[in-house]
Amino acid sequence: MANGITTKPPSLLPREHGAYAQLSIALVAALALVPLSGRAWGQALASALVFVASEPALVLLGRRGEAAKTQALRPARRRLLLCGGLLLLALLAWSGTTFLQKFSVLPSLTAGAALLGLFLARREHSTAGELLGATAFSFAALPVVILGGLAPAKALTLALGLTALNGLGTILVRGFLASLKRGNARWPRTFAVGAGLGLSVGALASPLPWLLGLAPLPLLAASAWVMVAPPSPRSLRTVGWILTAGSALGALALVITLH
Repeated sequence: MANGITTKPPSLLPREHGAYAQLSIALVAALALVPLSGRAWGQALASALVFVASEPALVLLGRRGEAAKTQALRPARRRLLLCGGLLLLALLAWSGTTFLQKFSVLPSLTAGAALLGLFLARREHSTAGELLGATAFSFAALPVVILGGLAPAKALTLALGLTALNGLGTILVRGFLASLKRGNARWPRTFAVGAGLGLSVGALASPLPWLLGLAPLPLLAASAWVMVAPPSPRSLRTVGWILTAGSALGALALVITLH
């Protein structure tokens, strides 16, 4: 308390709101393909715990400022200990696994470690940082389905498809923000939607199953609103929800095709 005013302790929940949607869509899609696997559920829980533990870890590292570190020191330590204990239980899913199953976690771990480096360098909100985050959260689905017994080719297709969807969503949001910063300029949104159109055309022209090629289309349709709507800070949340819905529908197309 200072001057009679109580200072509210900082939240220990991750602040990157888009990450919640990207990780949730990836894990739900993965579990939908291997719903009866205890190993898959254990790995999904482990991924969620690592995500939840990221904020108290950043607080303790001083990334949220010295004031936040001082105010939330004990709660952050308790949160990390709780997540660490639960993580050890979740990692029992890895007992007796094959080399391929162990290797499947490497892409998400590598991307996550690189993302942590960008956090410490205060570059996580750059385009590269957000695309790296989208990759890390998307590839969190890979070890889940591999542990669940899905064929490696299908598992990789799911991870790459989710990466394309989350990456496209990130590009569209970045285009919307760039348009705002440049006085509602149209070209950043046009570029973002063009990238989505190129992804969709490439997917449809590929030898992939036709439904898999349609996966980017819901997100591309949602991006049409981003293209025509006048950008304003108030509409940013609406844009986020619309693009999240498009990503979820695209992930559903992936799951139906790979089932």
